Amino acid sequence: MALFGSDARMTILAYADDERKTGEKKLSLPFKAESLKLSMANQIECDCTINSVSGGGQYQGGEPAVVDVTFLYDTTIYDDIVTFTAGPLLDKNRDLKKQLKALMDTVYSMDGKVHESRFLILKWGEMPLGNSKGGGFYCRLKKMDVNFTLVGGDGKPLVAEVSCRFIEHLSDKAQEKMEDKSSPDLTHIRQVLVNDSLPYKTWDIYKDPRYLVDVARVNGLDSFRRLKVGQSLVFPPLEQ
Repeated sequence: MALFGSDARMTILAYADDERKTGEKKLSLPFKAESLKLSMANQIECDCTINSVSGGGQYQGGEPAVVDVTFLYDTTIYDDIVTFTAGPLLDKNRDLKKQLKALMDTVYSMDGKVHESRFLILKWGEMPLGNSKGGGFYCRLKKMDVNFTLVGGDGKPLVAEVSCRFIEHLSDKAQEKMEDKSSPDLTHIRQVLVNDSLPYKTWDIYKDPRYLVDVARVNGLDSFRRLKVGQSLVFPPLEQ
């Protein structure tokens, strides 16, 4: 068993797109094993009348899964417990401020290309969390709290615990595949990403270019090419 619990490390992969294909960034961080928690919930609407027995409830759908974890940044740990000497890796990472900035740039800050925070995958071994696949949890950062637990005599922070809450986030394609609701007879709402085009999105749903004009009219578009990144487009059922 490794010293200081170095086996308890989590890999964070961050991407610029929700398909997790472009602009990959990677961090490998130690975390407090007892802090790792997965929360899942269903939306159940209860409609119980007066003087009725309990037990009624209507399933409304599933809520996004949530992962809570606390990362541990400790610049006081030495590579050699006998001589108390720091190895090359620790020498390069003694600045806690830089380490925290790297984390914020990866999971929290807005990506200038897409004007959104980055899309993440959390990995720890074969961690089966939520409805994600491939041993990873597909998510985005919801909240981050930084708690400085040790400060040096010069006032410089030496140890920090960073508590993060990650909300499950799948791409439109992954969510539709999971729900098996890809029929063109259903209403779809799609968010415009960088380099998206209306002809591509229309073909992706209807597999027929004839509906392009109808989709543009429903969304009040005067041009197929003037799409704004982040805007939502409605693709109505075929019968409409």
